[in-house]
Amino acid sequence: MKICARYLTLFVCLLGNCAGFRDRGQLIAAGRESLAESTAPPEVTPAESGEYTQQVHVGHSLAQGLPSVQINSIAIAGDAVFAATQSGLACFRDGAWNVVAKITSPISRLTSGRGRIWYVEGSSVYSHTQDAAVKLEFHVPASLSVHCLLVTDDNVFVGTNAGLYELASGQLQPVGAVNQELTDGPAIRQLAGHGLEIAVAAAGGLVTLDTKSDTARLLAPRASQVGWALQDVRGVAYTPSGALWFASPQGVGKRSHDGWQLYTGYEGLPWNDFTCMAAGASGEVWFGTKLGAIRFAGDTWEYRQGKRWLLDDHVNAIAVSDKGDAWFATPAGVSCIEARTMTLQRKAAMFNEDIDRFHKRTEYGYVDAVSLKQPGDLTEWTQHDSDNDGLWTSMYGAAQCFEYAVTHSAASKKRADAAFRAVAFLSEVPQGGKESPPHGFPARTILPVSGRNPNLHDNPDHDRRRQMFDPLWKVITPRWPVSADGQWYWKTDTSSDELDGHYFFYAVYYDLVAETDQEKERVREVVDRITTHLLEHNYALIDHDGLPTRWGQFAPDVLNTDHLTDCRGLNSVSILSYLKAAQHITGNEKYDVAYRKLLHEHNYFTNVLVPKNQNGPGSGNQSDDEMAFMCYYNLFSYEHDPALRKQYMRSMARYFAQEQSEICPLFNFIFAEFYEPLRHYWPAVPQEIIVDAFDTLQRFPVDRVRWGHKNSHRLDIIPLGKHVVESEGKGYRRNGKVLPIDERFVNHWNHDPWRLDEGGGGTEMADGVAFLLPYWMGVYHGFVKEMSSPAAQ
Repeated sequence: MKICARYLTLFVCLLGNCAGFRDRGQLIAAGRESLAESTAPPEVTPAESGEYTQQVHVGHSLAQGLPSVQINSIAIAGDAVFAATQSGLACFRDGAWNVVAKITSPISRLTSGRGRIWYVEGSSVYSHTQDAAVKLEFHVPASLSVHCLLVTDDNVFVGTNAGLYELASGQLQPVGAVNQELTDGPAIRQLAGHGLEIAVAAAGGLVTLDTKSDTARLLAPRASQVGWALQDVRGVAYTPSGALWFASPQGVGKRSHDGWQLYTGYEGLPWNDFTCMAAGASGEVWFGTKLGAIRFAGDTWEYRQGKRWLLDDHVNAIAVSDKGDAWFATPAGVSCIEARTMTLQRKAAMFNEDIDRFHKRTEYGYVDAVSLKQPGDLTEWTQHDSDNDGLWTSMYGAAQCFEYAVTHSAASKKRADAAFRAVAFLSEVPQGGKESPPHGFPARTILPVSGRNPNLHDNPDHDRRRQMFDPLWKVITPRWPVSADGQWYWKTDTSSDELDGHYFFYAVYYDLVAETDQEKERVREVVDRITTHLLEHNYALIDHDGLPTRWGQFAPDVLNTDHLTDCRGLNSVSILSYLKAAQHITGNEKYDVAYRKLLHEHNYFTNVLVPKNQNGPGSGNQSDDEMAFMCYYNLFSYEHDPALRKQYMRSMARYFAQEQSEICPLFNFIFAEFYEPLRHYWPAVPQEIIVDAFDTLQRFPVDRVRWGHKNSHRLDIIPLGKHVVESEGKGYRRNGKVLPIDERFVNHWNHDPWRLDEGGGGTEMADGVAFLLPYWMGVYHGFVKEMSSPAAQ
């Protein structure tokens, strides 16, 4: 599938030597032309990327100047936000909180009206003006408990435990027309007004009052064949256009000129234990619940739960500013979900800056998550290693390659070069030391010897304990040998995960970044030594103990037997992609000979048809997915034989059938770039996957702290079927797709997107590579069309 016009004019490659192509676009186009089809599939439409609204949470607590963190209510007047606290009325203006009204009792409720803030303190209602004057408006009888206030130009309404009251001649008088409709429960939860109509959310139902005629109606909303006799209505609001919304445990309803629309979990409503609601100036509606907040705009539901979005999940009140910022009163302070103007370019620049600041470990700059000393506090952090530093740094480097191909910026070239040096060093550092593996063996990662000795933990006793529940775990001593220069510990037992990332990165670096003969020769040297190691050792990574690593085995006598049966398909795809990339980069025909021998003499041609051990969507090892699609990228980039491409296309199509519901932009863009129609599969690249990928990139949170999320209670979730072993706690939305990216936590694309609940206490911050790689890949391949020319970052 092609959408870049420059590719459509390229001629068919008739030469067998792929290394002769200087432009990656020519390589891909040549391979695509070789897979001839009777009719050309229609092109997909690129996503146009301009300014959009990015939601970002900002918390306000004692450190920001609030007098107490128990916030009972919140309101907006002009350019100021007011919070009802246990210790006074607090005002946020010009970036600072100040107490503007001292009290003797906690403030329980407040609202804005007539240019003032009205609040309830004890048994009295006061108003506060812009010049800080406080006025006693009226007293509340001891028999009444004030639940809410509504101040209009002509009236002051008070919702109480005993019904609706109106201020008349300085005294509260019951509104009989409304109260007589609330025979099933007089307690008022929320009030809203629009023009001459006010709406009353009450225990006994939803009532509207025409203030001109003083007539009230108990509403029984009905949409098509569904009607609700409302009880326990907890929230009500009007949008600027006059649409009336309510929230109750039965669901959410909207009354407009077209009649009623009713929403339950089936229509996408995430949760229904409501506490309040508020409407914004653009027609969006926010709902507060006892377990998070919900936003509805257009036809999209968004669930905002956990400390990524709120200081506390119990929302007491909501106020929405004219620019769309939503302010929440919670028991732990004030939360604001800001509606910031953002572009994907700007987000990418932010992540690049954060990676440079926080995430580059050692002088080589290995990229991974960091630990935070205090939850959510970015002022103190600690870097650490991981098993897959080579993989993560390779994916970071690949992102920089695509950025450089688009922008030609010096900064992205510098970052890509540094990442190449870091990953290449991993196949240099093991050589020459006391424990030295065969030439070309790449380490997982490194640690400086000036720090802790990792062998104190990763020792034989630890390995043997691990083997008790993980029989394939390898005992190796030392697991962290010291380099020949005595500067580094390097980690053994390197896996196929690392190689998948390394080869993916080396190939795009060679094609898109390495420009001089010297730069390209450095890539050839690295790729040649690693791939020669594999060929000389029966398609395996051989460690310093002379034995294969646990997962780095690709030989026929391993994959085509019962040794690593579950890895047969994926490891076959992997080794074929390594050999194809090596032949492309080095031009050495020995790699092509080995490639074809595996395909045709050892049945790897058939092996690739079952690339993932799975029982349907949501099953199998999720970490295999990003590995597979990086390998597909290289296979399709460099293989031009029609029969082989069609076989690989079958493999990728079968794989993507499991992945489409996961709305991953990396997988979607790779599939869209290379897919050609096959019988029994898609007749063309679905436009939907471009839309899904773009939506994921836009919604990708700028907050990369690992906060916990709860979704297993949601009404819009369908549990994953029993076809998935260990399916408990997994599910998907009623549209068939996993939860959106901003309602779960993603470190890398090896996570399980079907898992509904996520632990996390805010003491880890991930990097932004999971955004950078698909974004810049999408721009490079034309699936994301920037409305302005991408700037150099």
